[in-house]
Amino acid sequence: MILGTDYVSTNIKPVRLSTDALRRHLYIIGKSGTGKSVLLDNLITDLIENGSGCCLIDPHGDLAEAVASRVPQKRINNVIYFDPAELSYSLGYDPRTCTAQDNRPLVAENVLSAFAHIWGLSAQHTPRLLHILRNALRLLLDNHETLLGIPRLLTNTPYRTQLLKRCEDATVLMFWEDEFGRWNDRQRSEYLASLQNKLGALMSNPTMRHTLSHSTLDLATAMNEVDPIGWTGIGVT
Repeated sequence: MILGTDYVSTNIKPVRLSTDALRRHLYIIGKSGTGKSVLLDNLITDLIENGSGCCLIDPHGDLAEAVASRVPQKRINNVIYFDPAELSYSLGYDPRTCTAQDNRPLVAENVLSAFAHIWGLSAQHTPRLLHILRNALRLLLDNHETLLGIPRLLTNTPYRTQLLKRCEDATVLMFWEDEFGRWNDRQRSEYLASLQNKLGALMSNPTMRHTLSHSTLDLATAMNEVDPIGWTGIGVT
């Protein structure tokens, strides 16, 4: 892949970026307006043109739109364009989608880590909140429920009891039956208030609620089981 032309050395020659180099970490730095996004745009467009697979996550959307507008007709059926803000035709993505029991603790920890980063949670300052959320995620995983079930799990006793019947981890079951079950109404109100406020803000957003209510996007299948020419994922967050 040609990045540009070297005019500094004695022999003018093209500057190339090998496919092997692209598989490694690539750090693009520069002042605003110096062409970082343009470089990424050209790299991604070349990859798509050459039939390679790639994934772009764009928190702003401008670059994603630019790349999507240049996808050649021959690659259209290999493109997944995920824009959560587009409610008229949006994909559902449940980050805890997992069926293998052995993988559920890892999936729960990854989702918990994401929430901790967004909400500023830590084992030092909010240990109980993390403890509650971790066990809620684990219980939902055993029941194949979406993240939208967390608020209901915390406050609806019949719903929680139904989920506990299918709990497959003794430690998770012990938390809900022994530890959570011993808390009185005052303690539950005190311990859960902060988590409920955070979840309420998340779930009240129609875009997030629609995206998390179902799962139609399977990233593992897209990356590992698609046509050999590879897939192109363009995400707008």
